[in-house]
Amino acid sequence: MKIAIVHTDFSVKGGAENVIFWLCEDLAEKRNHKVTLFCTDFKDWKEKFEKIKGLKLKVIQIPKYLIDSKFFKMIFAGIYLKNELRNFDVINIHNFPASLWVGIANIISGKKLPKIIWSCNEPPRFLYKKHCNLNTPSNLEVLHEDLNENLEIKYSSKIKYVFKELYKPLLKYIDRKSVRKFYKILTLSNFVKNQVEHIYENNKVVTCYTGVKDIDTGNISNHKTGQEYFLTISRLETCKNIQNIVESFSRIKENKQFDKIKYNIIGKGPLENYLRNMILKNNLNDTVFLLGYVSREELLSYYKNCLAVIYLPYDEPFGLPYLEAAYFSKPSIASNHGGPAELVINGKTGLLVSPSDINEISNAIKTISKDKDAAEIMGNNANKFLKEKFLWEMYINRFLTQIQ
Repeated sequence: MKIAIVHTDFSVKGGAENVIFWLCEDLAEKRNHKVTLFCTDFKDWKEKFEKIKGLKLKVIQIPKYLIDSKFFKMIFAGIYLKNELRNFDVINIHNFPASLWVGIANIISGKKLPKIIWSCNEPPRFLYKKHCNLNTPSNLEVLHEDLNENLEIKYSSKIKYVFKELYKPLLKYIDRKSVRKFYKILTLSNFVKNQVEHIYENNKVVTCYTGVKDIDTGNISNHKTGQEYFLTISRLETCKNIQNIVESFSRIKENKQFDKIKYNIIGKGPLENYLRNMILKNNLNDTVFLLGYVSREELLSYYKNCLAVIYLPYDEPFGLPYLEAAYFSKPSIASNHGGPAELVINGKTGLLVSPSDINEISNAIKTISKDKDAAEIMGNNANKFLKEKFLWEMYINRFLTQIQ
C-alpha cells in the first residue's frame, strides 16, 4: 500500500511522536509499504526518521509570513496537501491540527482524496472544552504562558481568550465538516471514542489501543545507588499535574518512615522552572529530581529499577508510561478517569487516585512503599494484562485491519 502519514510537527518528544516513529518503522521497513511522512518540521527527529529504510519525508513548507497565523497556516497547509495526497491508497492523520489540514484539503479537492483514517489521540481540547476537560481545573485548561507564578490565569490572558472565543464557531464548523467526511476514526481508548462520537456525531469510530514495542530487557543496567524511587515520564506542563505529585512528596517527607524515598521526573516543558522553585521551596532537593530528557537506554533502566510509575494527568486520553511500566512488571499510580482507568486496574495492576486529591496520591505512594510484596504482585499482574492486548504486534495488526 501507498500510505501517507500526516502529523503537525515533531517539536516535542512525547508518546504520540514515539508511536508515529514506530509505525513508520514497522510499515516501511518491516512490511515494505510505501510510506511518506508529512509534517511542517522534523526538528531533532529528522535523523532518526532518515534511518528508516523505504520511508520518504516531506516538509509542508509554510511561508514565513504565515507561520504566526494559525488560521492562514491551516488554509495554506490544506492547499499544499490537496495536490500532494492524491496518489496514495490511504491517508493516516495524527493529531490536531493535521486533521484540519487534511480535512480542508479533502473539501477543496471536491472530496477526491483517498480514504482518510484519523488516528485520533483526542479531539482539540480548546474547541471542545465541555467534552474534553470534564475533570481539568479551569486554570489548567490554558497554556502555561497564560499563567502567573501561582498557576492562576493572568488578567491579560483572560482578555485574549475572550477574543479567541470569537473565531471558535468558524473553526468548529470547519473541523466538524472535515471530520464527518473521514472514512474512519481510530481512537486510543474508549474514553476518546465517546468524546469523538458526541462531538462529531460520527458512527465510524473504532477504539484501536496502541501497544508497546518489544524491549530486550536483558541488556538493561541496574542502578548502583540502591535507592528506591518512583518515576514519572511526561512533558512538563500543567495538565500533566506533576505539581500535585511533588506536593504529595513534600507531605510524605514529613514522616521519617518514608524520608528516603526518591522521585525521578523525566521530561522537559514549560512547567520546569515552576517545579524547580517548588522543589526548593519545599526543601525537596534530596528527594525530587528533574532529569530532563534521557537516552532510550537510560529511560529503560529507570523503568526497570523503579518501585512504580506515577502519572496523574487530567482527562488523559491514553498513557503510554503505564504500558511501558507494565512491560517491566511495575505497577502504576494512575488517574481514576479517562484513558488511564482503562489501562490500570485498581488494586490489581496498580492504584487509581484522584489527581486533585493530595491525600489520595500520598497514601498510594505510601502503600506501595510499605508493601513491596503487594507492589510486586500488582506489577506481575500488569505484565500479564499488557500481554493480553497491549503489545505492539497486536496494535499493528489492529491498525492494518482497519485501514485496508
